[in-house]
Amino acid sequence: MESERFFIWDASTDQPIAVRFESLSESDREELESPNWAGAKFREVWLQSLDCGTSGTSASALKLVTDAGEPSGILGLLFIGVPRRAAYLKGSLLESSPKFRYRGGRPRIVRSIGRVLVARLILESERRGKHGKVQVTPIAGSEDFYTRLGFSSRRRGSGDLFCEGEIALQIVNEASNPSAQV
Repeated sequence: MESERFFIWDASTDQPIAVRFESLSESDREELESPNWAGAKFREVWLQSLDCGTSGTSASALKLVTDAGEPSGILGLLFIGVPRRAAYLKGSLLESSPKFRYRGGRPRIVRSIGRVLVARLILESERRGKHGKVQVTPIAGSEDFYTRLGFSSRRRGSGDLFCEGEIALQIVNEASNPSAQV
C-alpha cells in the first residue's frame, strides 16, 4: 500500500483526473471563506486549523487539489488525527467541497473525492503502524457513503464504522488506479 498517486473522475466524460494532497496553508483562507465552501459542515474547523497553524504539528490538515487543469480549487480537506494507542487510526476529519458533492437533481462535476480522502487515511494508518485500519464516526447522512466503500460496524449501537484488510486495500487500489472507473 504505497501509492500517493490518486485519481478522481470527470463525471461527464469518465476520464481520470490526477489529484494530489498538499498542506493546507494561510493562502487557502480566501477560498475557504468563499461561497464554494459556504455549505461545508466543518468550515469553522478548517478555518480554525489555519489560525492554530496545525500544519506544523503531529496532526496535519491537507487539501486535495488537481495536478493540473480543471476543476480548480480545493476539492476536499483532510485532518489526520493525533496518533493514539488504538489498533485503528481514528480522530480524523474529512470533507469534500460542497461545490463538488453529489446532490440529487444536480449533475455531478466529478466523483470519487471521498474515496480518495479515505484512501489517504488508510495510507496514513499504514505509515503509523496500524496496518491500514481506520475507524470513523460518520456524521448523520454519511453512513451510506462509508458502507458503500466497505466499512462495517463492530459494536451494535456505537455508530462507529471500521475498515481494514482487503477492503482497505481495495479502496486504495481503486483511488490510485486511473483505469478503475469506480
